[in-house]
Amino acid sequence: MKKILIFASYFYPHKGGAEKYIYELYRRLIKDKNFEVDIFTNNTENVSEFEKIEGLNVYRVPCYHILGKTYPVPKPLASFKLLRKLKKNKYGFVNTQTRFWISSFYGYLFSKFTNTKLIHTEHGTRHTEFDNPIIKKLAEIYDHVFGTLIIKSAWKNIGISKASCEFSKHLGAQLTYLILNGVDTSVFKKKKTDLKRRLGIHKDYKIITYVGRLIYAKGVQDLISIFPSIKEKYPKSKLLIVGDGDYKNELEKLKNGDEDIIFLGQRDDVVDILNITDVFVNPSYSEGMPTTILEASSVGISIVATNVGGTKEIIDSTYQVSPGKIEDLLQKILKSLYEKTDNSNLVFDIKDSSLALLEIFK
Repeated sequence: MKKILIFASYFYPHKGGAEKYIYELYRRLIKDKNFEVDIFTNNTENVSEFEKIEGLNVYRVPCYHILGKTYPVPKPLASFKLLRKLKKNKYGFVNTQTRFWISSFYGYLFSKFTNTKLIHTEHGTRHTEFDNPIIKKLAEIYDHVFGTLIIKSAWKNIGISKASCEFSKHLGAQLTYLILNGVDTSVFKKKKTDLKRRLGIHKDYKIITYVGRLIYAKGVQDLISIFPSIKEKYPKSKLLIVGDGDYKNELEKLKNGDEDIIFLGQRDDVVDILNITDVFVNPSYSEGMPTTILEASSVGISIVATNVGGTKEIIDSTYQVSPGKIEDLLQKILKSLYEKTDNSNLVFDIKDSSLALLEIFK
């Protein structure tokens, strides 16, 4: 039995692309092969300290919330007690997820003190974006000190996109393994749904959708700012914003009472939402290999997205825009609404990614 300890800053019930990547890959790994997987994560949702999720042993420690609740920091004493307990499991591998989380630094220390092979998985493709220039610079310094330390110490480095692999090399990786983020294509596909009716939206309305965290770096503010211009061309339009985050209140203020901008919060019916969507938009300033774009691509709908991270590896360059270029974003959305283009150029099945991960642990 091969034992793996994953250090993830976020995990379920918190929802995000990184959480889904870990869940989808490792639940398949333990289901099909002789592996046991434990996950060390922050108790960001104040739920049980231990939970078994489809065979994954999830250990949660209390944490501090800083930077507007976007950066959880595991409380040292509780973390030390848990790691001392987990040390008895004699892991064969430690797997850290994304270099900038404190949990990844804990993973690095744990691998050193227990003489365990460290595998690092990088989800990022650039230094983290913040609206505060001082915090942004400090984050870059942190990357080049602690991020570099983790990556250079790793036995193997994994990138979830080609861009993630390149960024890992920027921080000192000599060799990287590409294990692409992917989706379950048997789930994310075209299907009939009556969701429009259930949401009270007339069948003739155009639907523009964003799915993801509501933080500054995702650029949703740019999408909201151009929506009035979209309605000038297509008066019967709705903007659906799916997800949650610390920036939600600011974004709700930006809508200025526009009832055609609908905040749906966290949803379990993203497949249905995508199937009523005319254009999926991801205006993010920074990405790894965005799961939400892969999901939209798997369903086979039009996509407009900023050309950051692994996005360039998924969709046609015709529908890519530079981050922050609001007018370009507007024109690409209008073009997509008019042409109704199927932008499903590349879809990576998570089953293939799971097989690639298995090779890493051999």
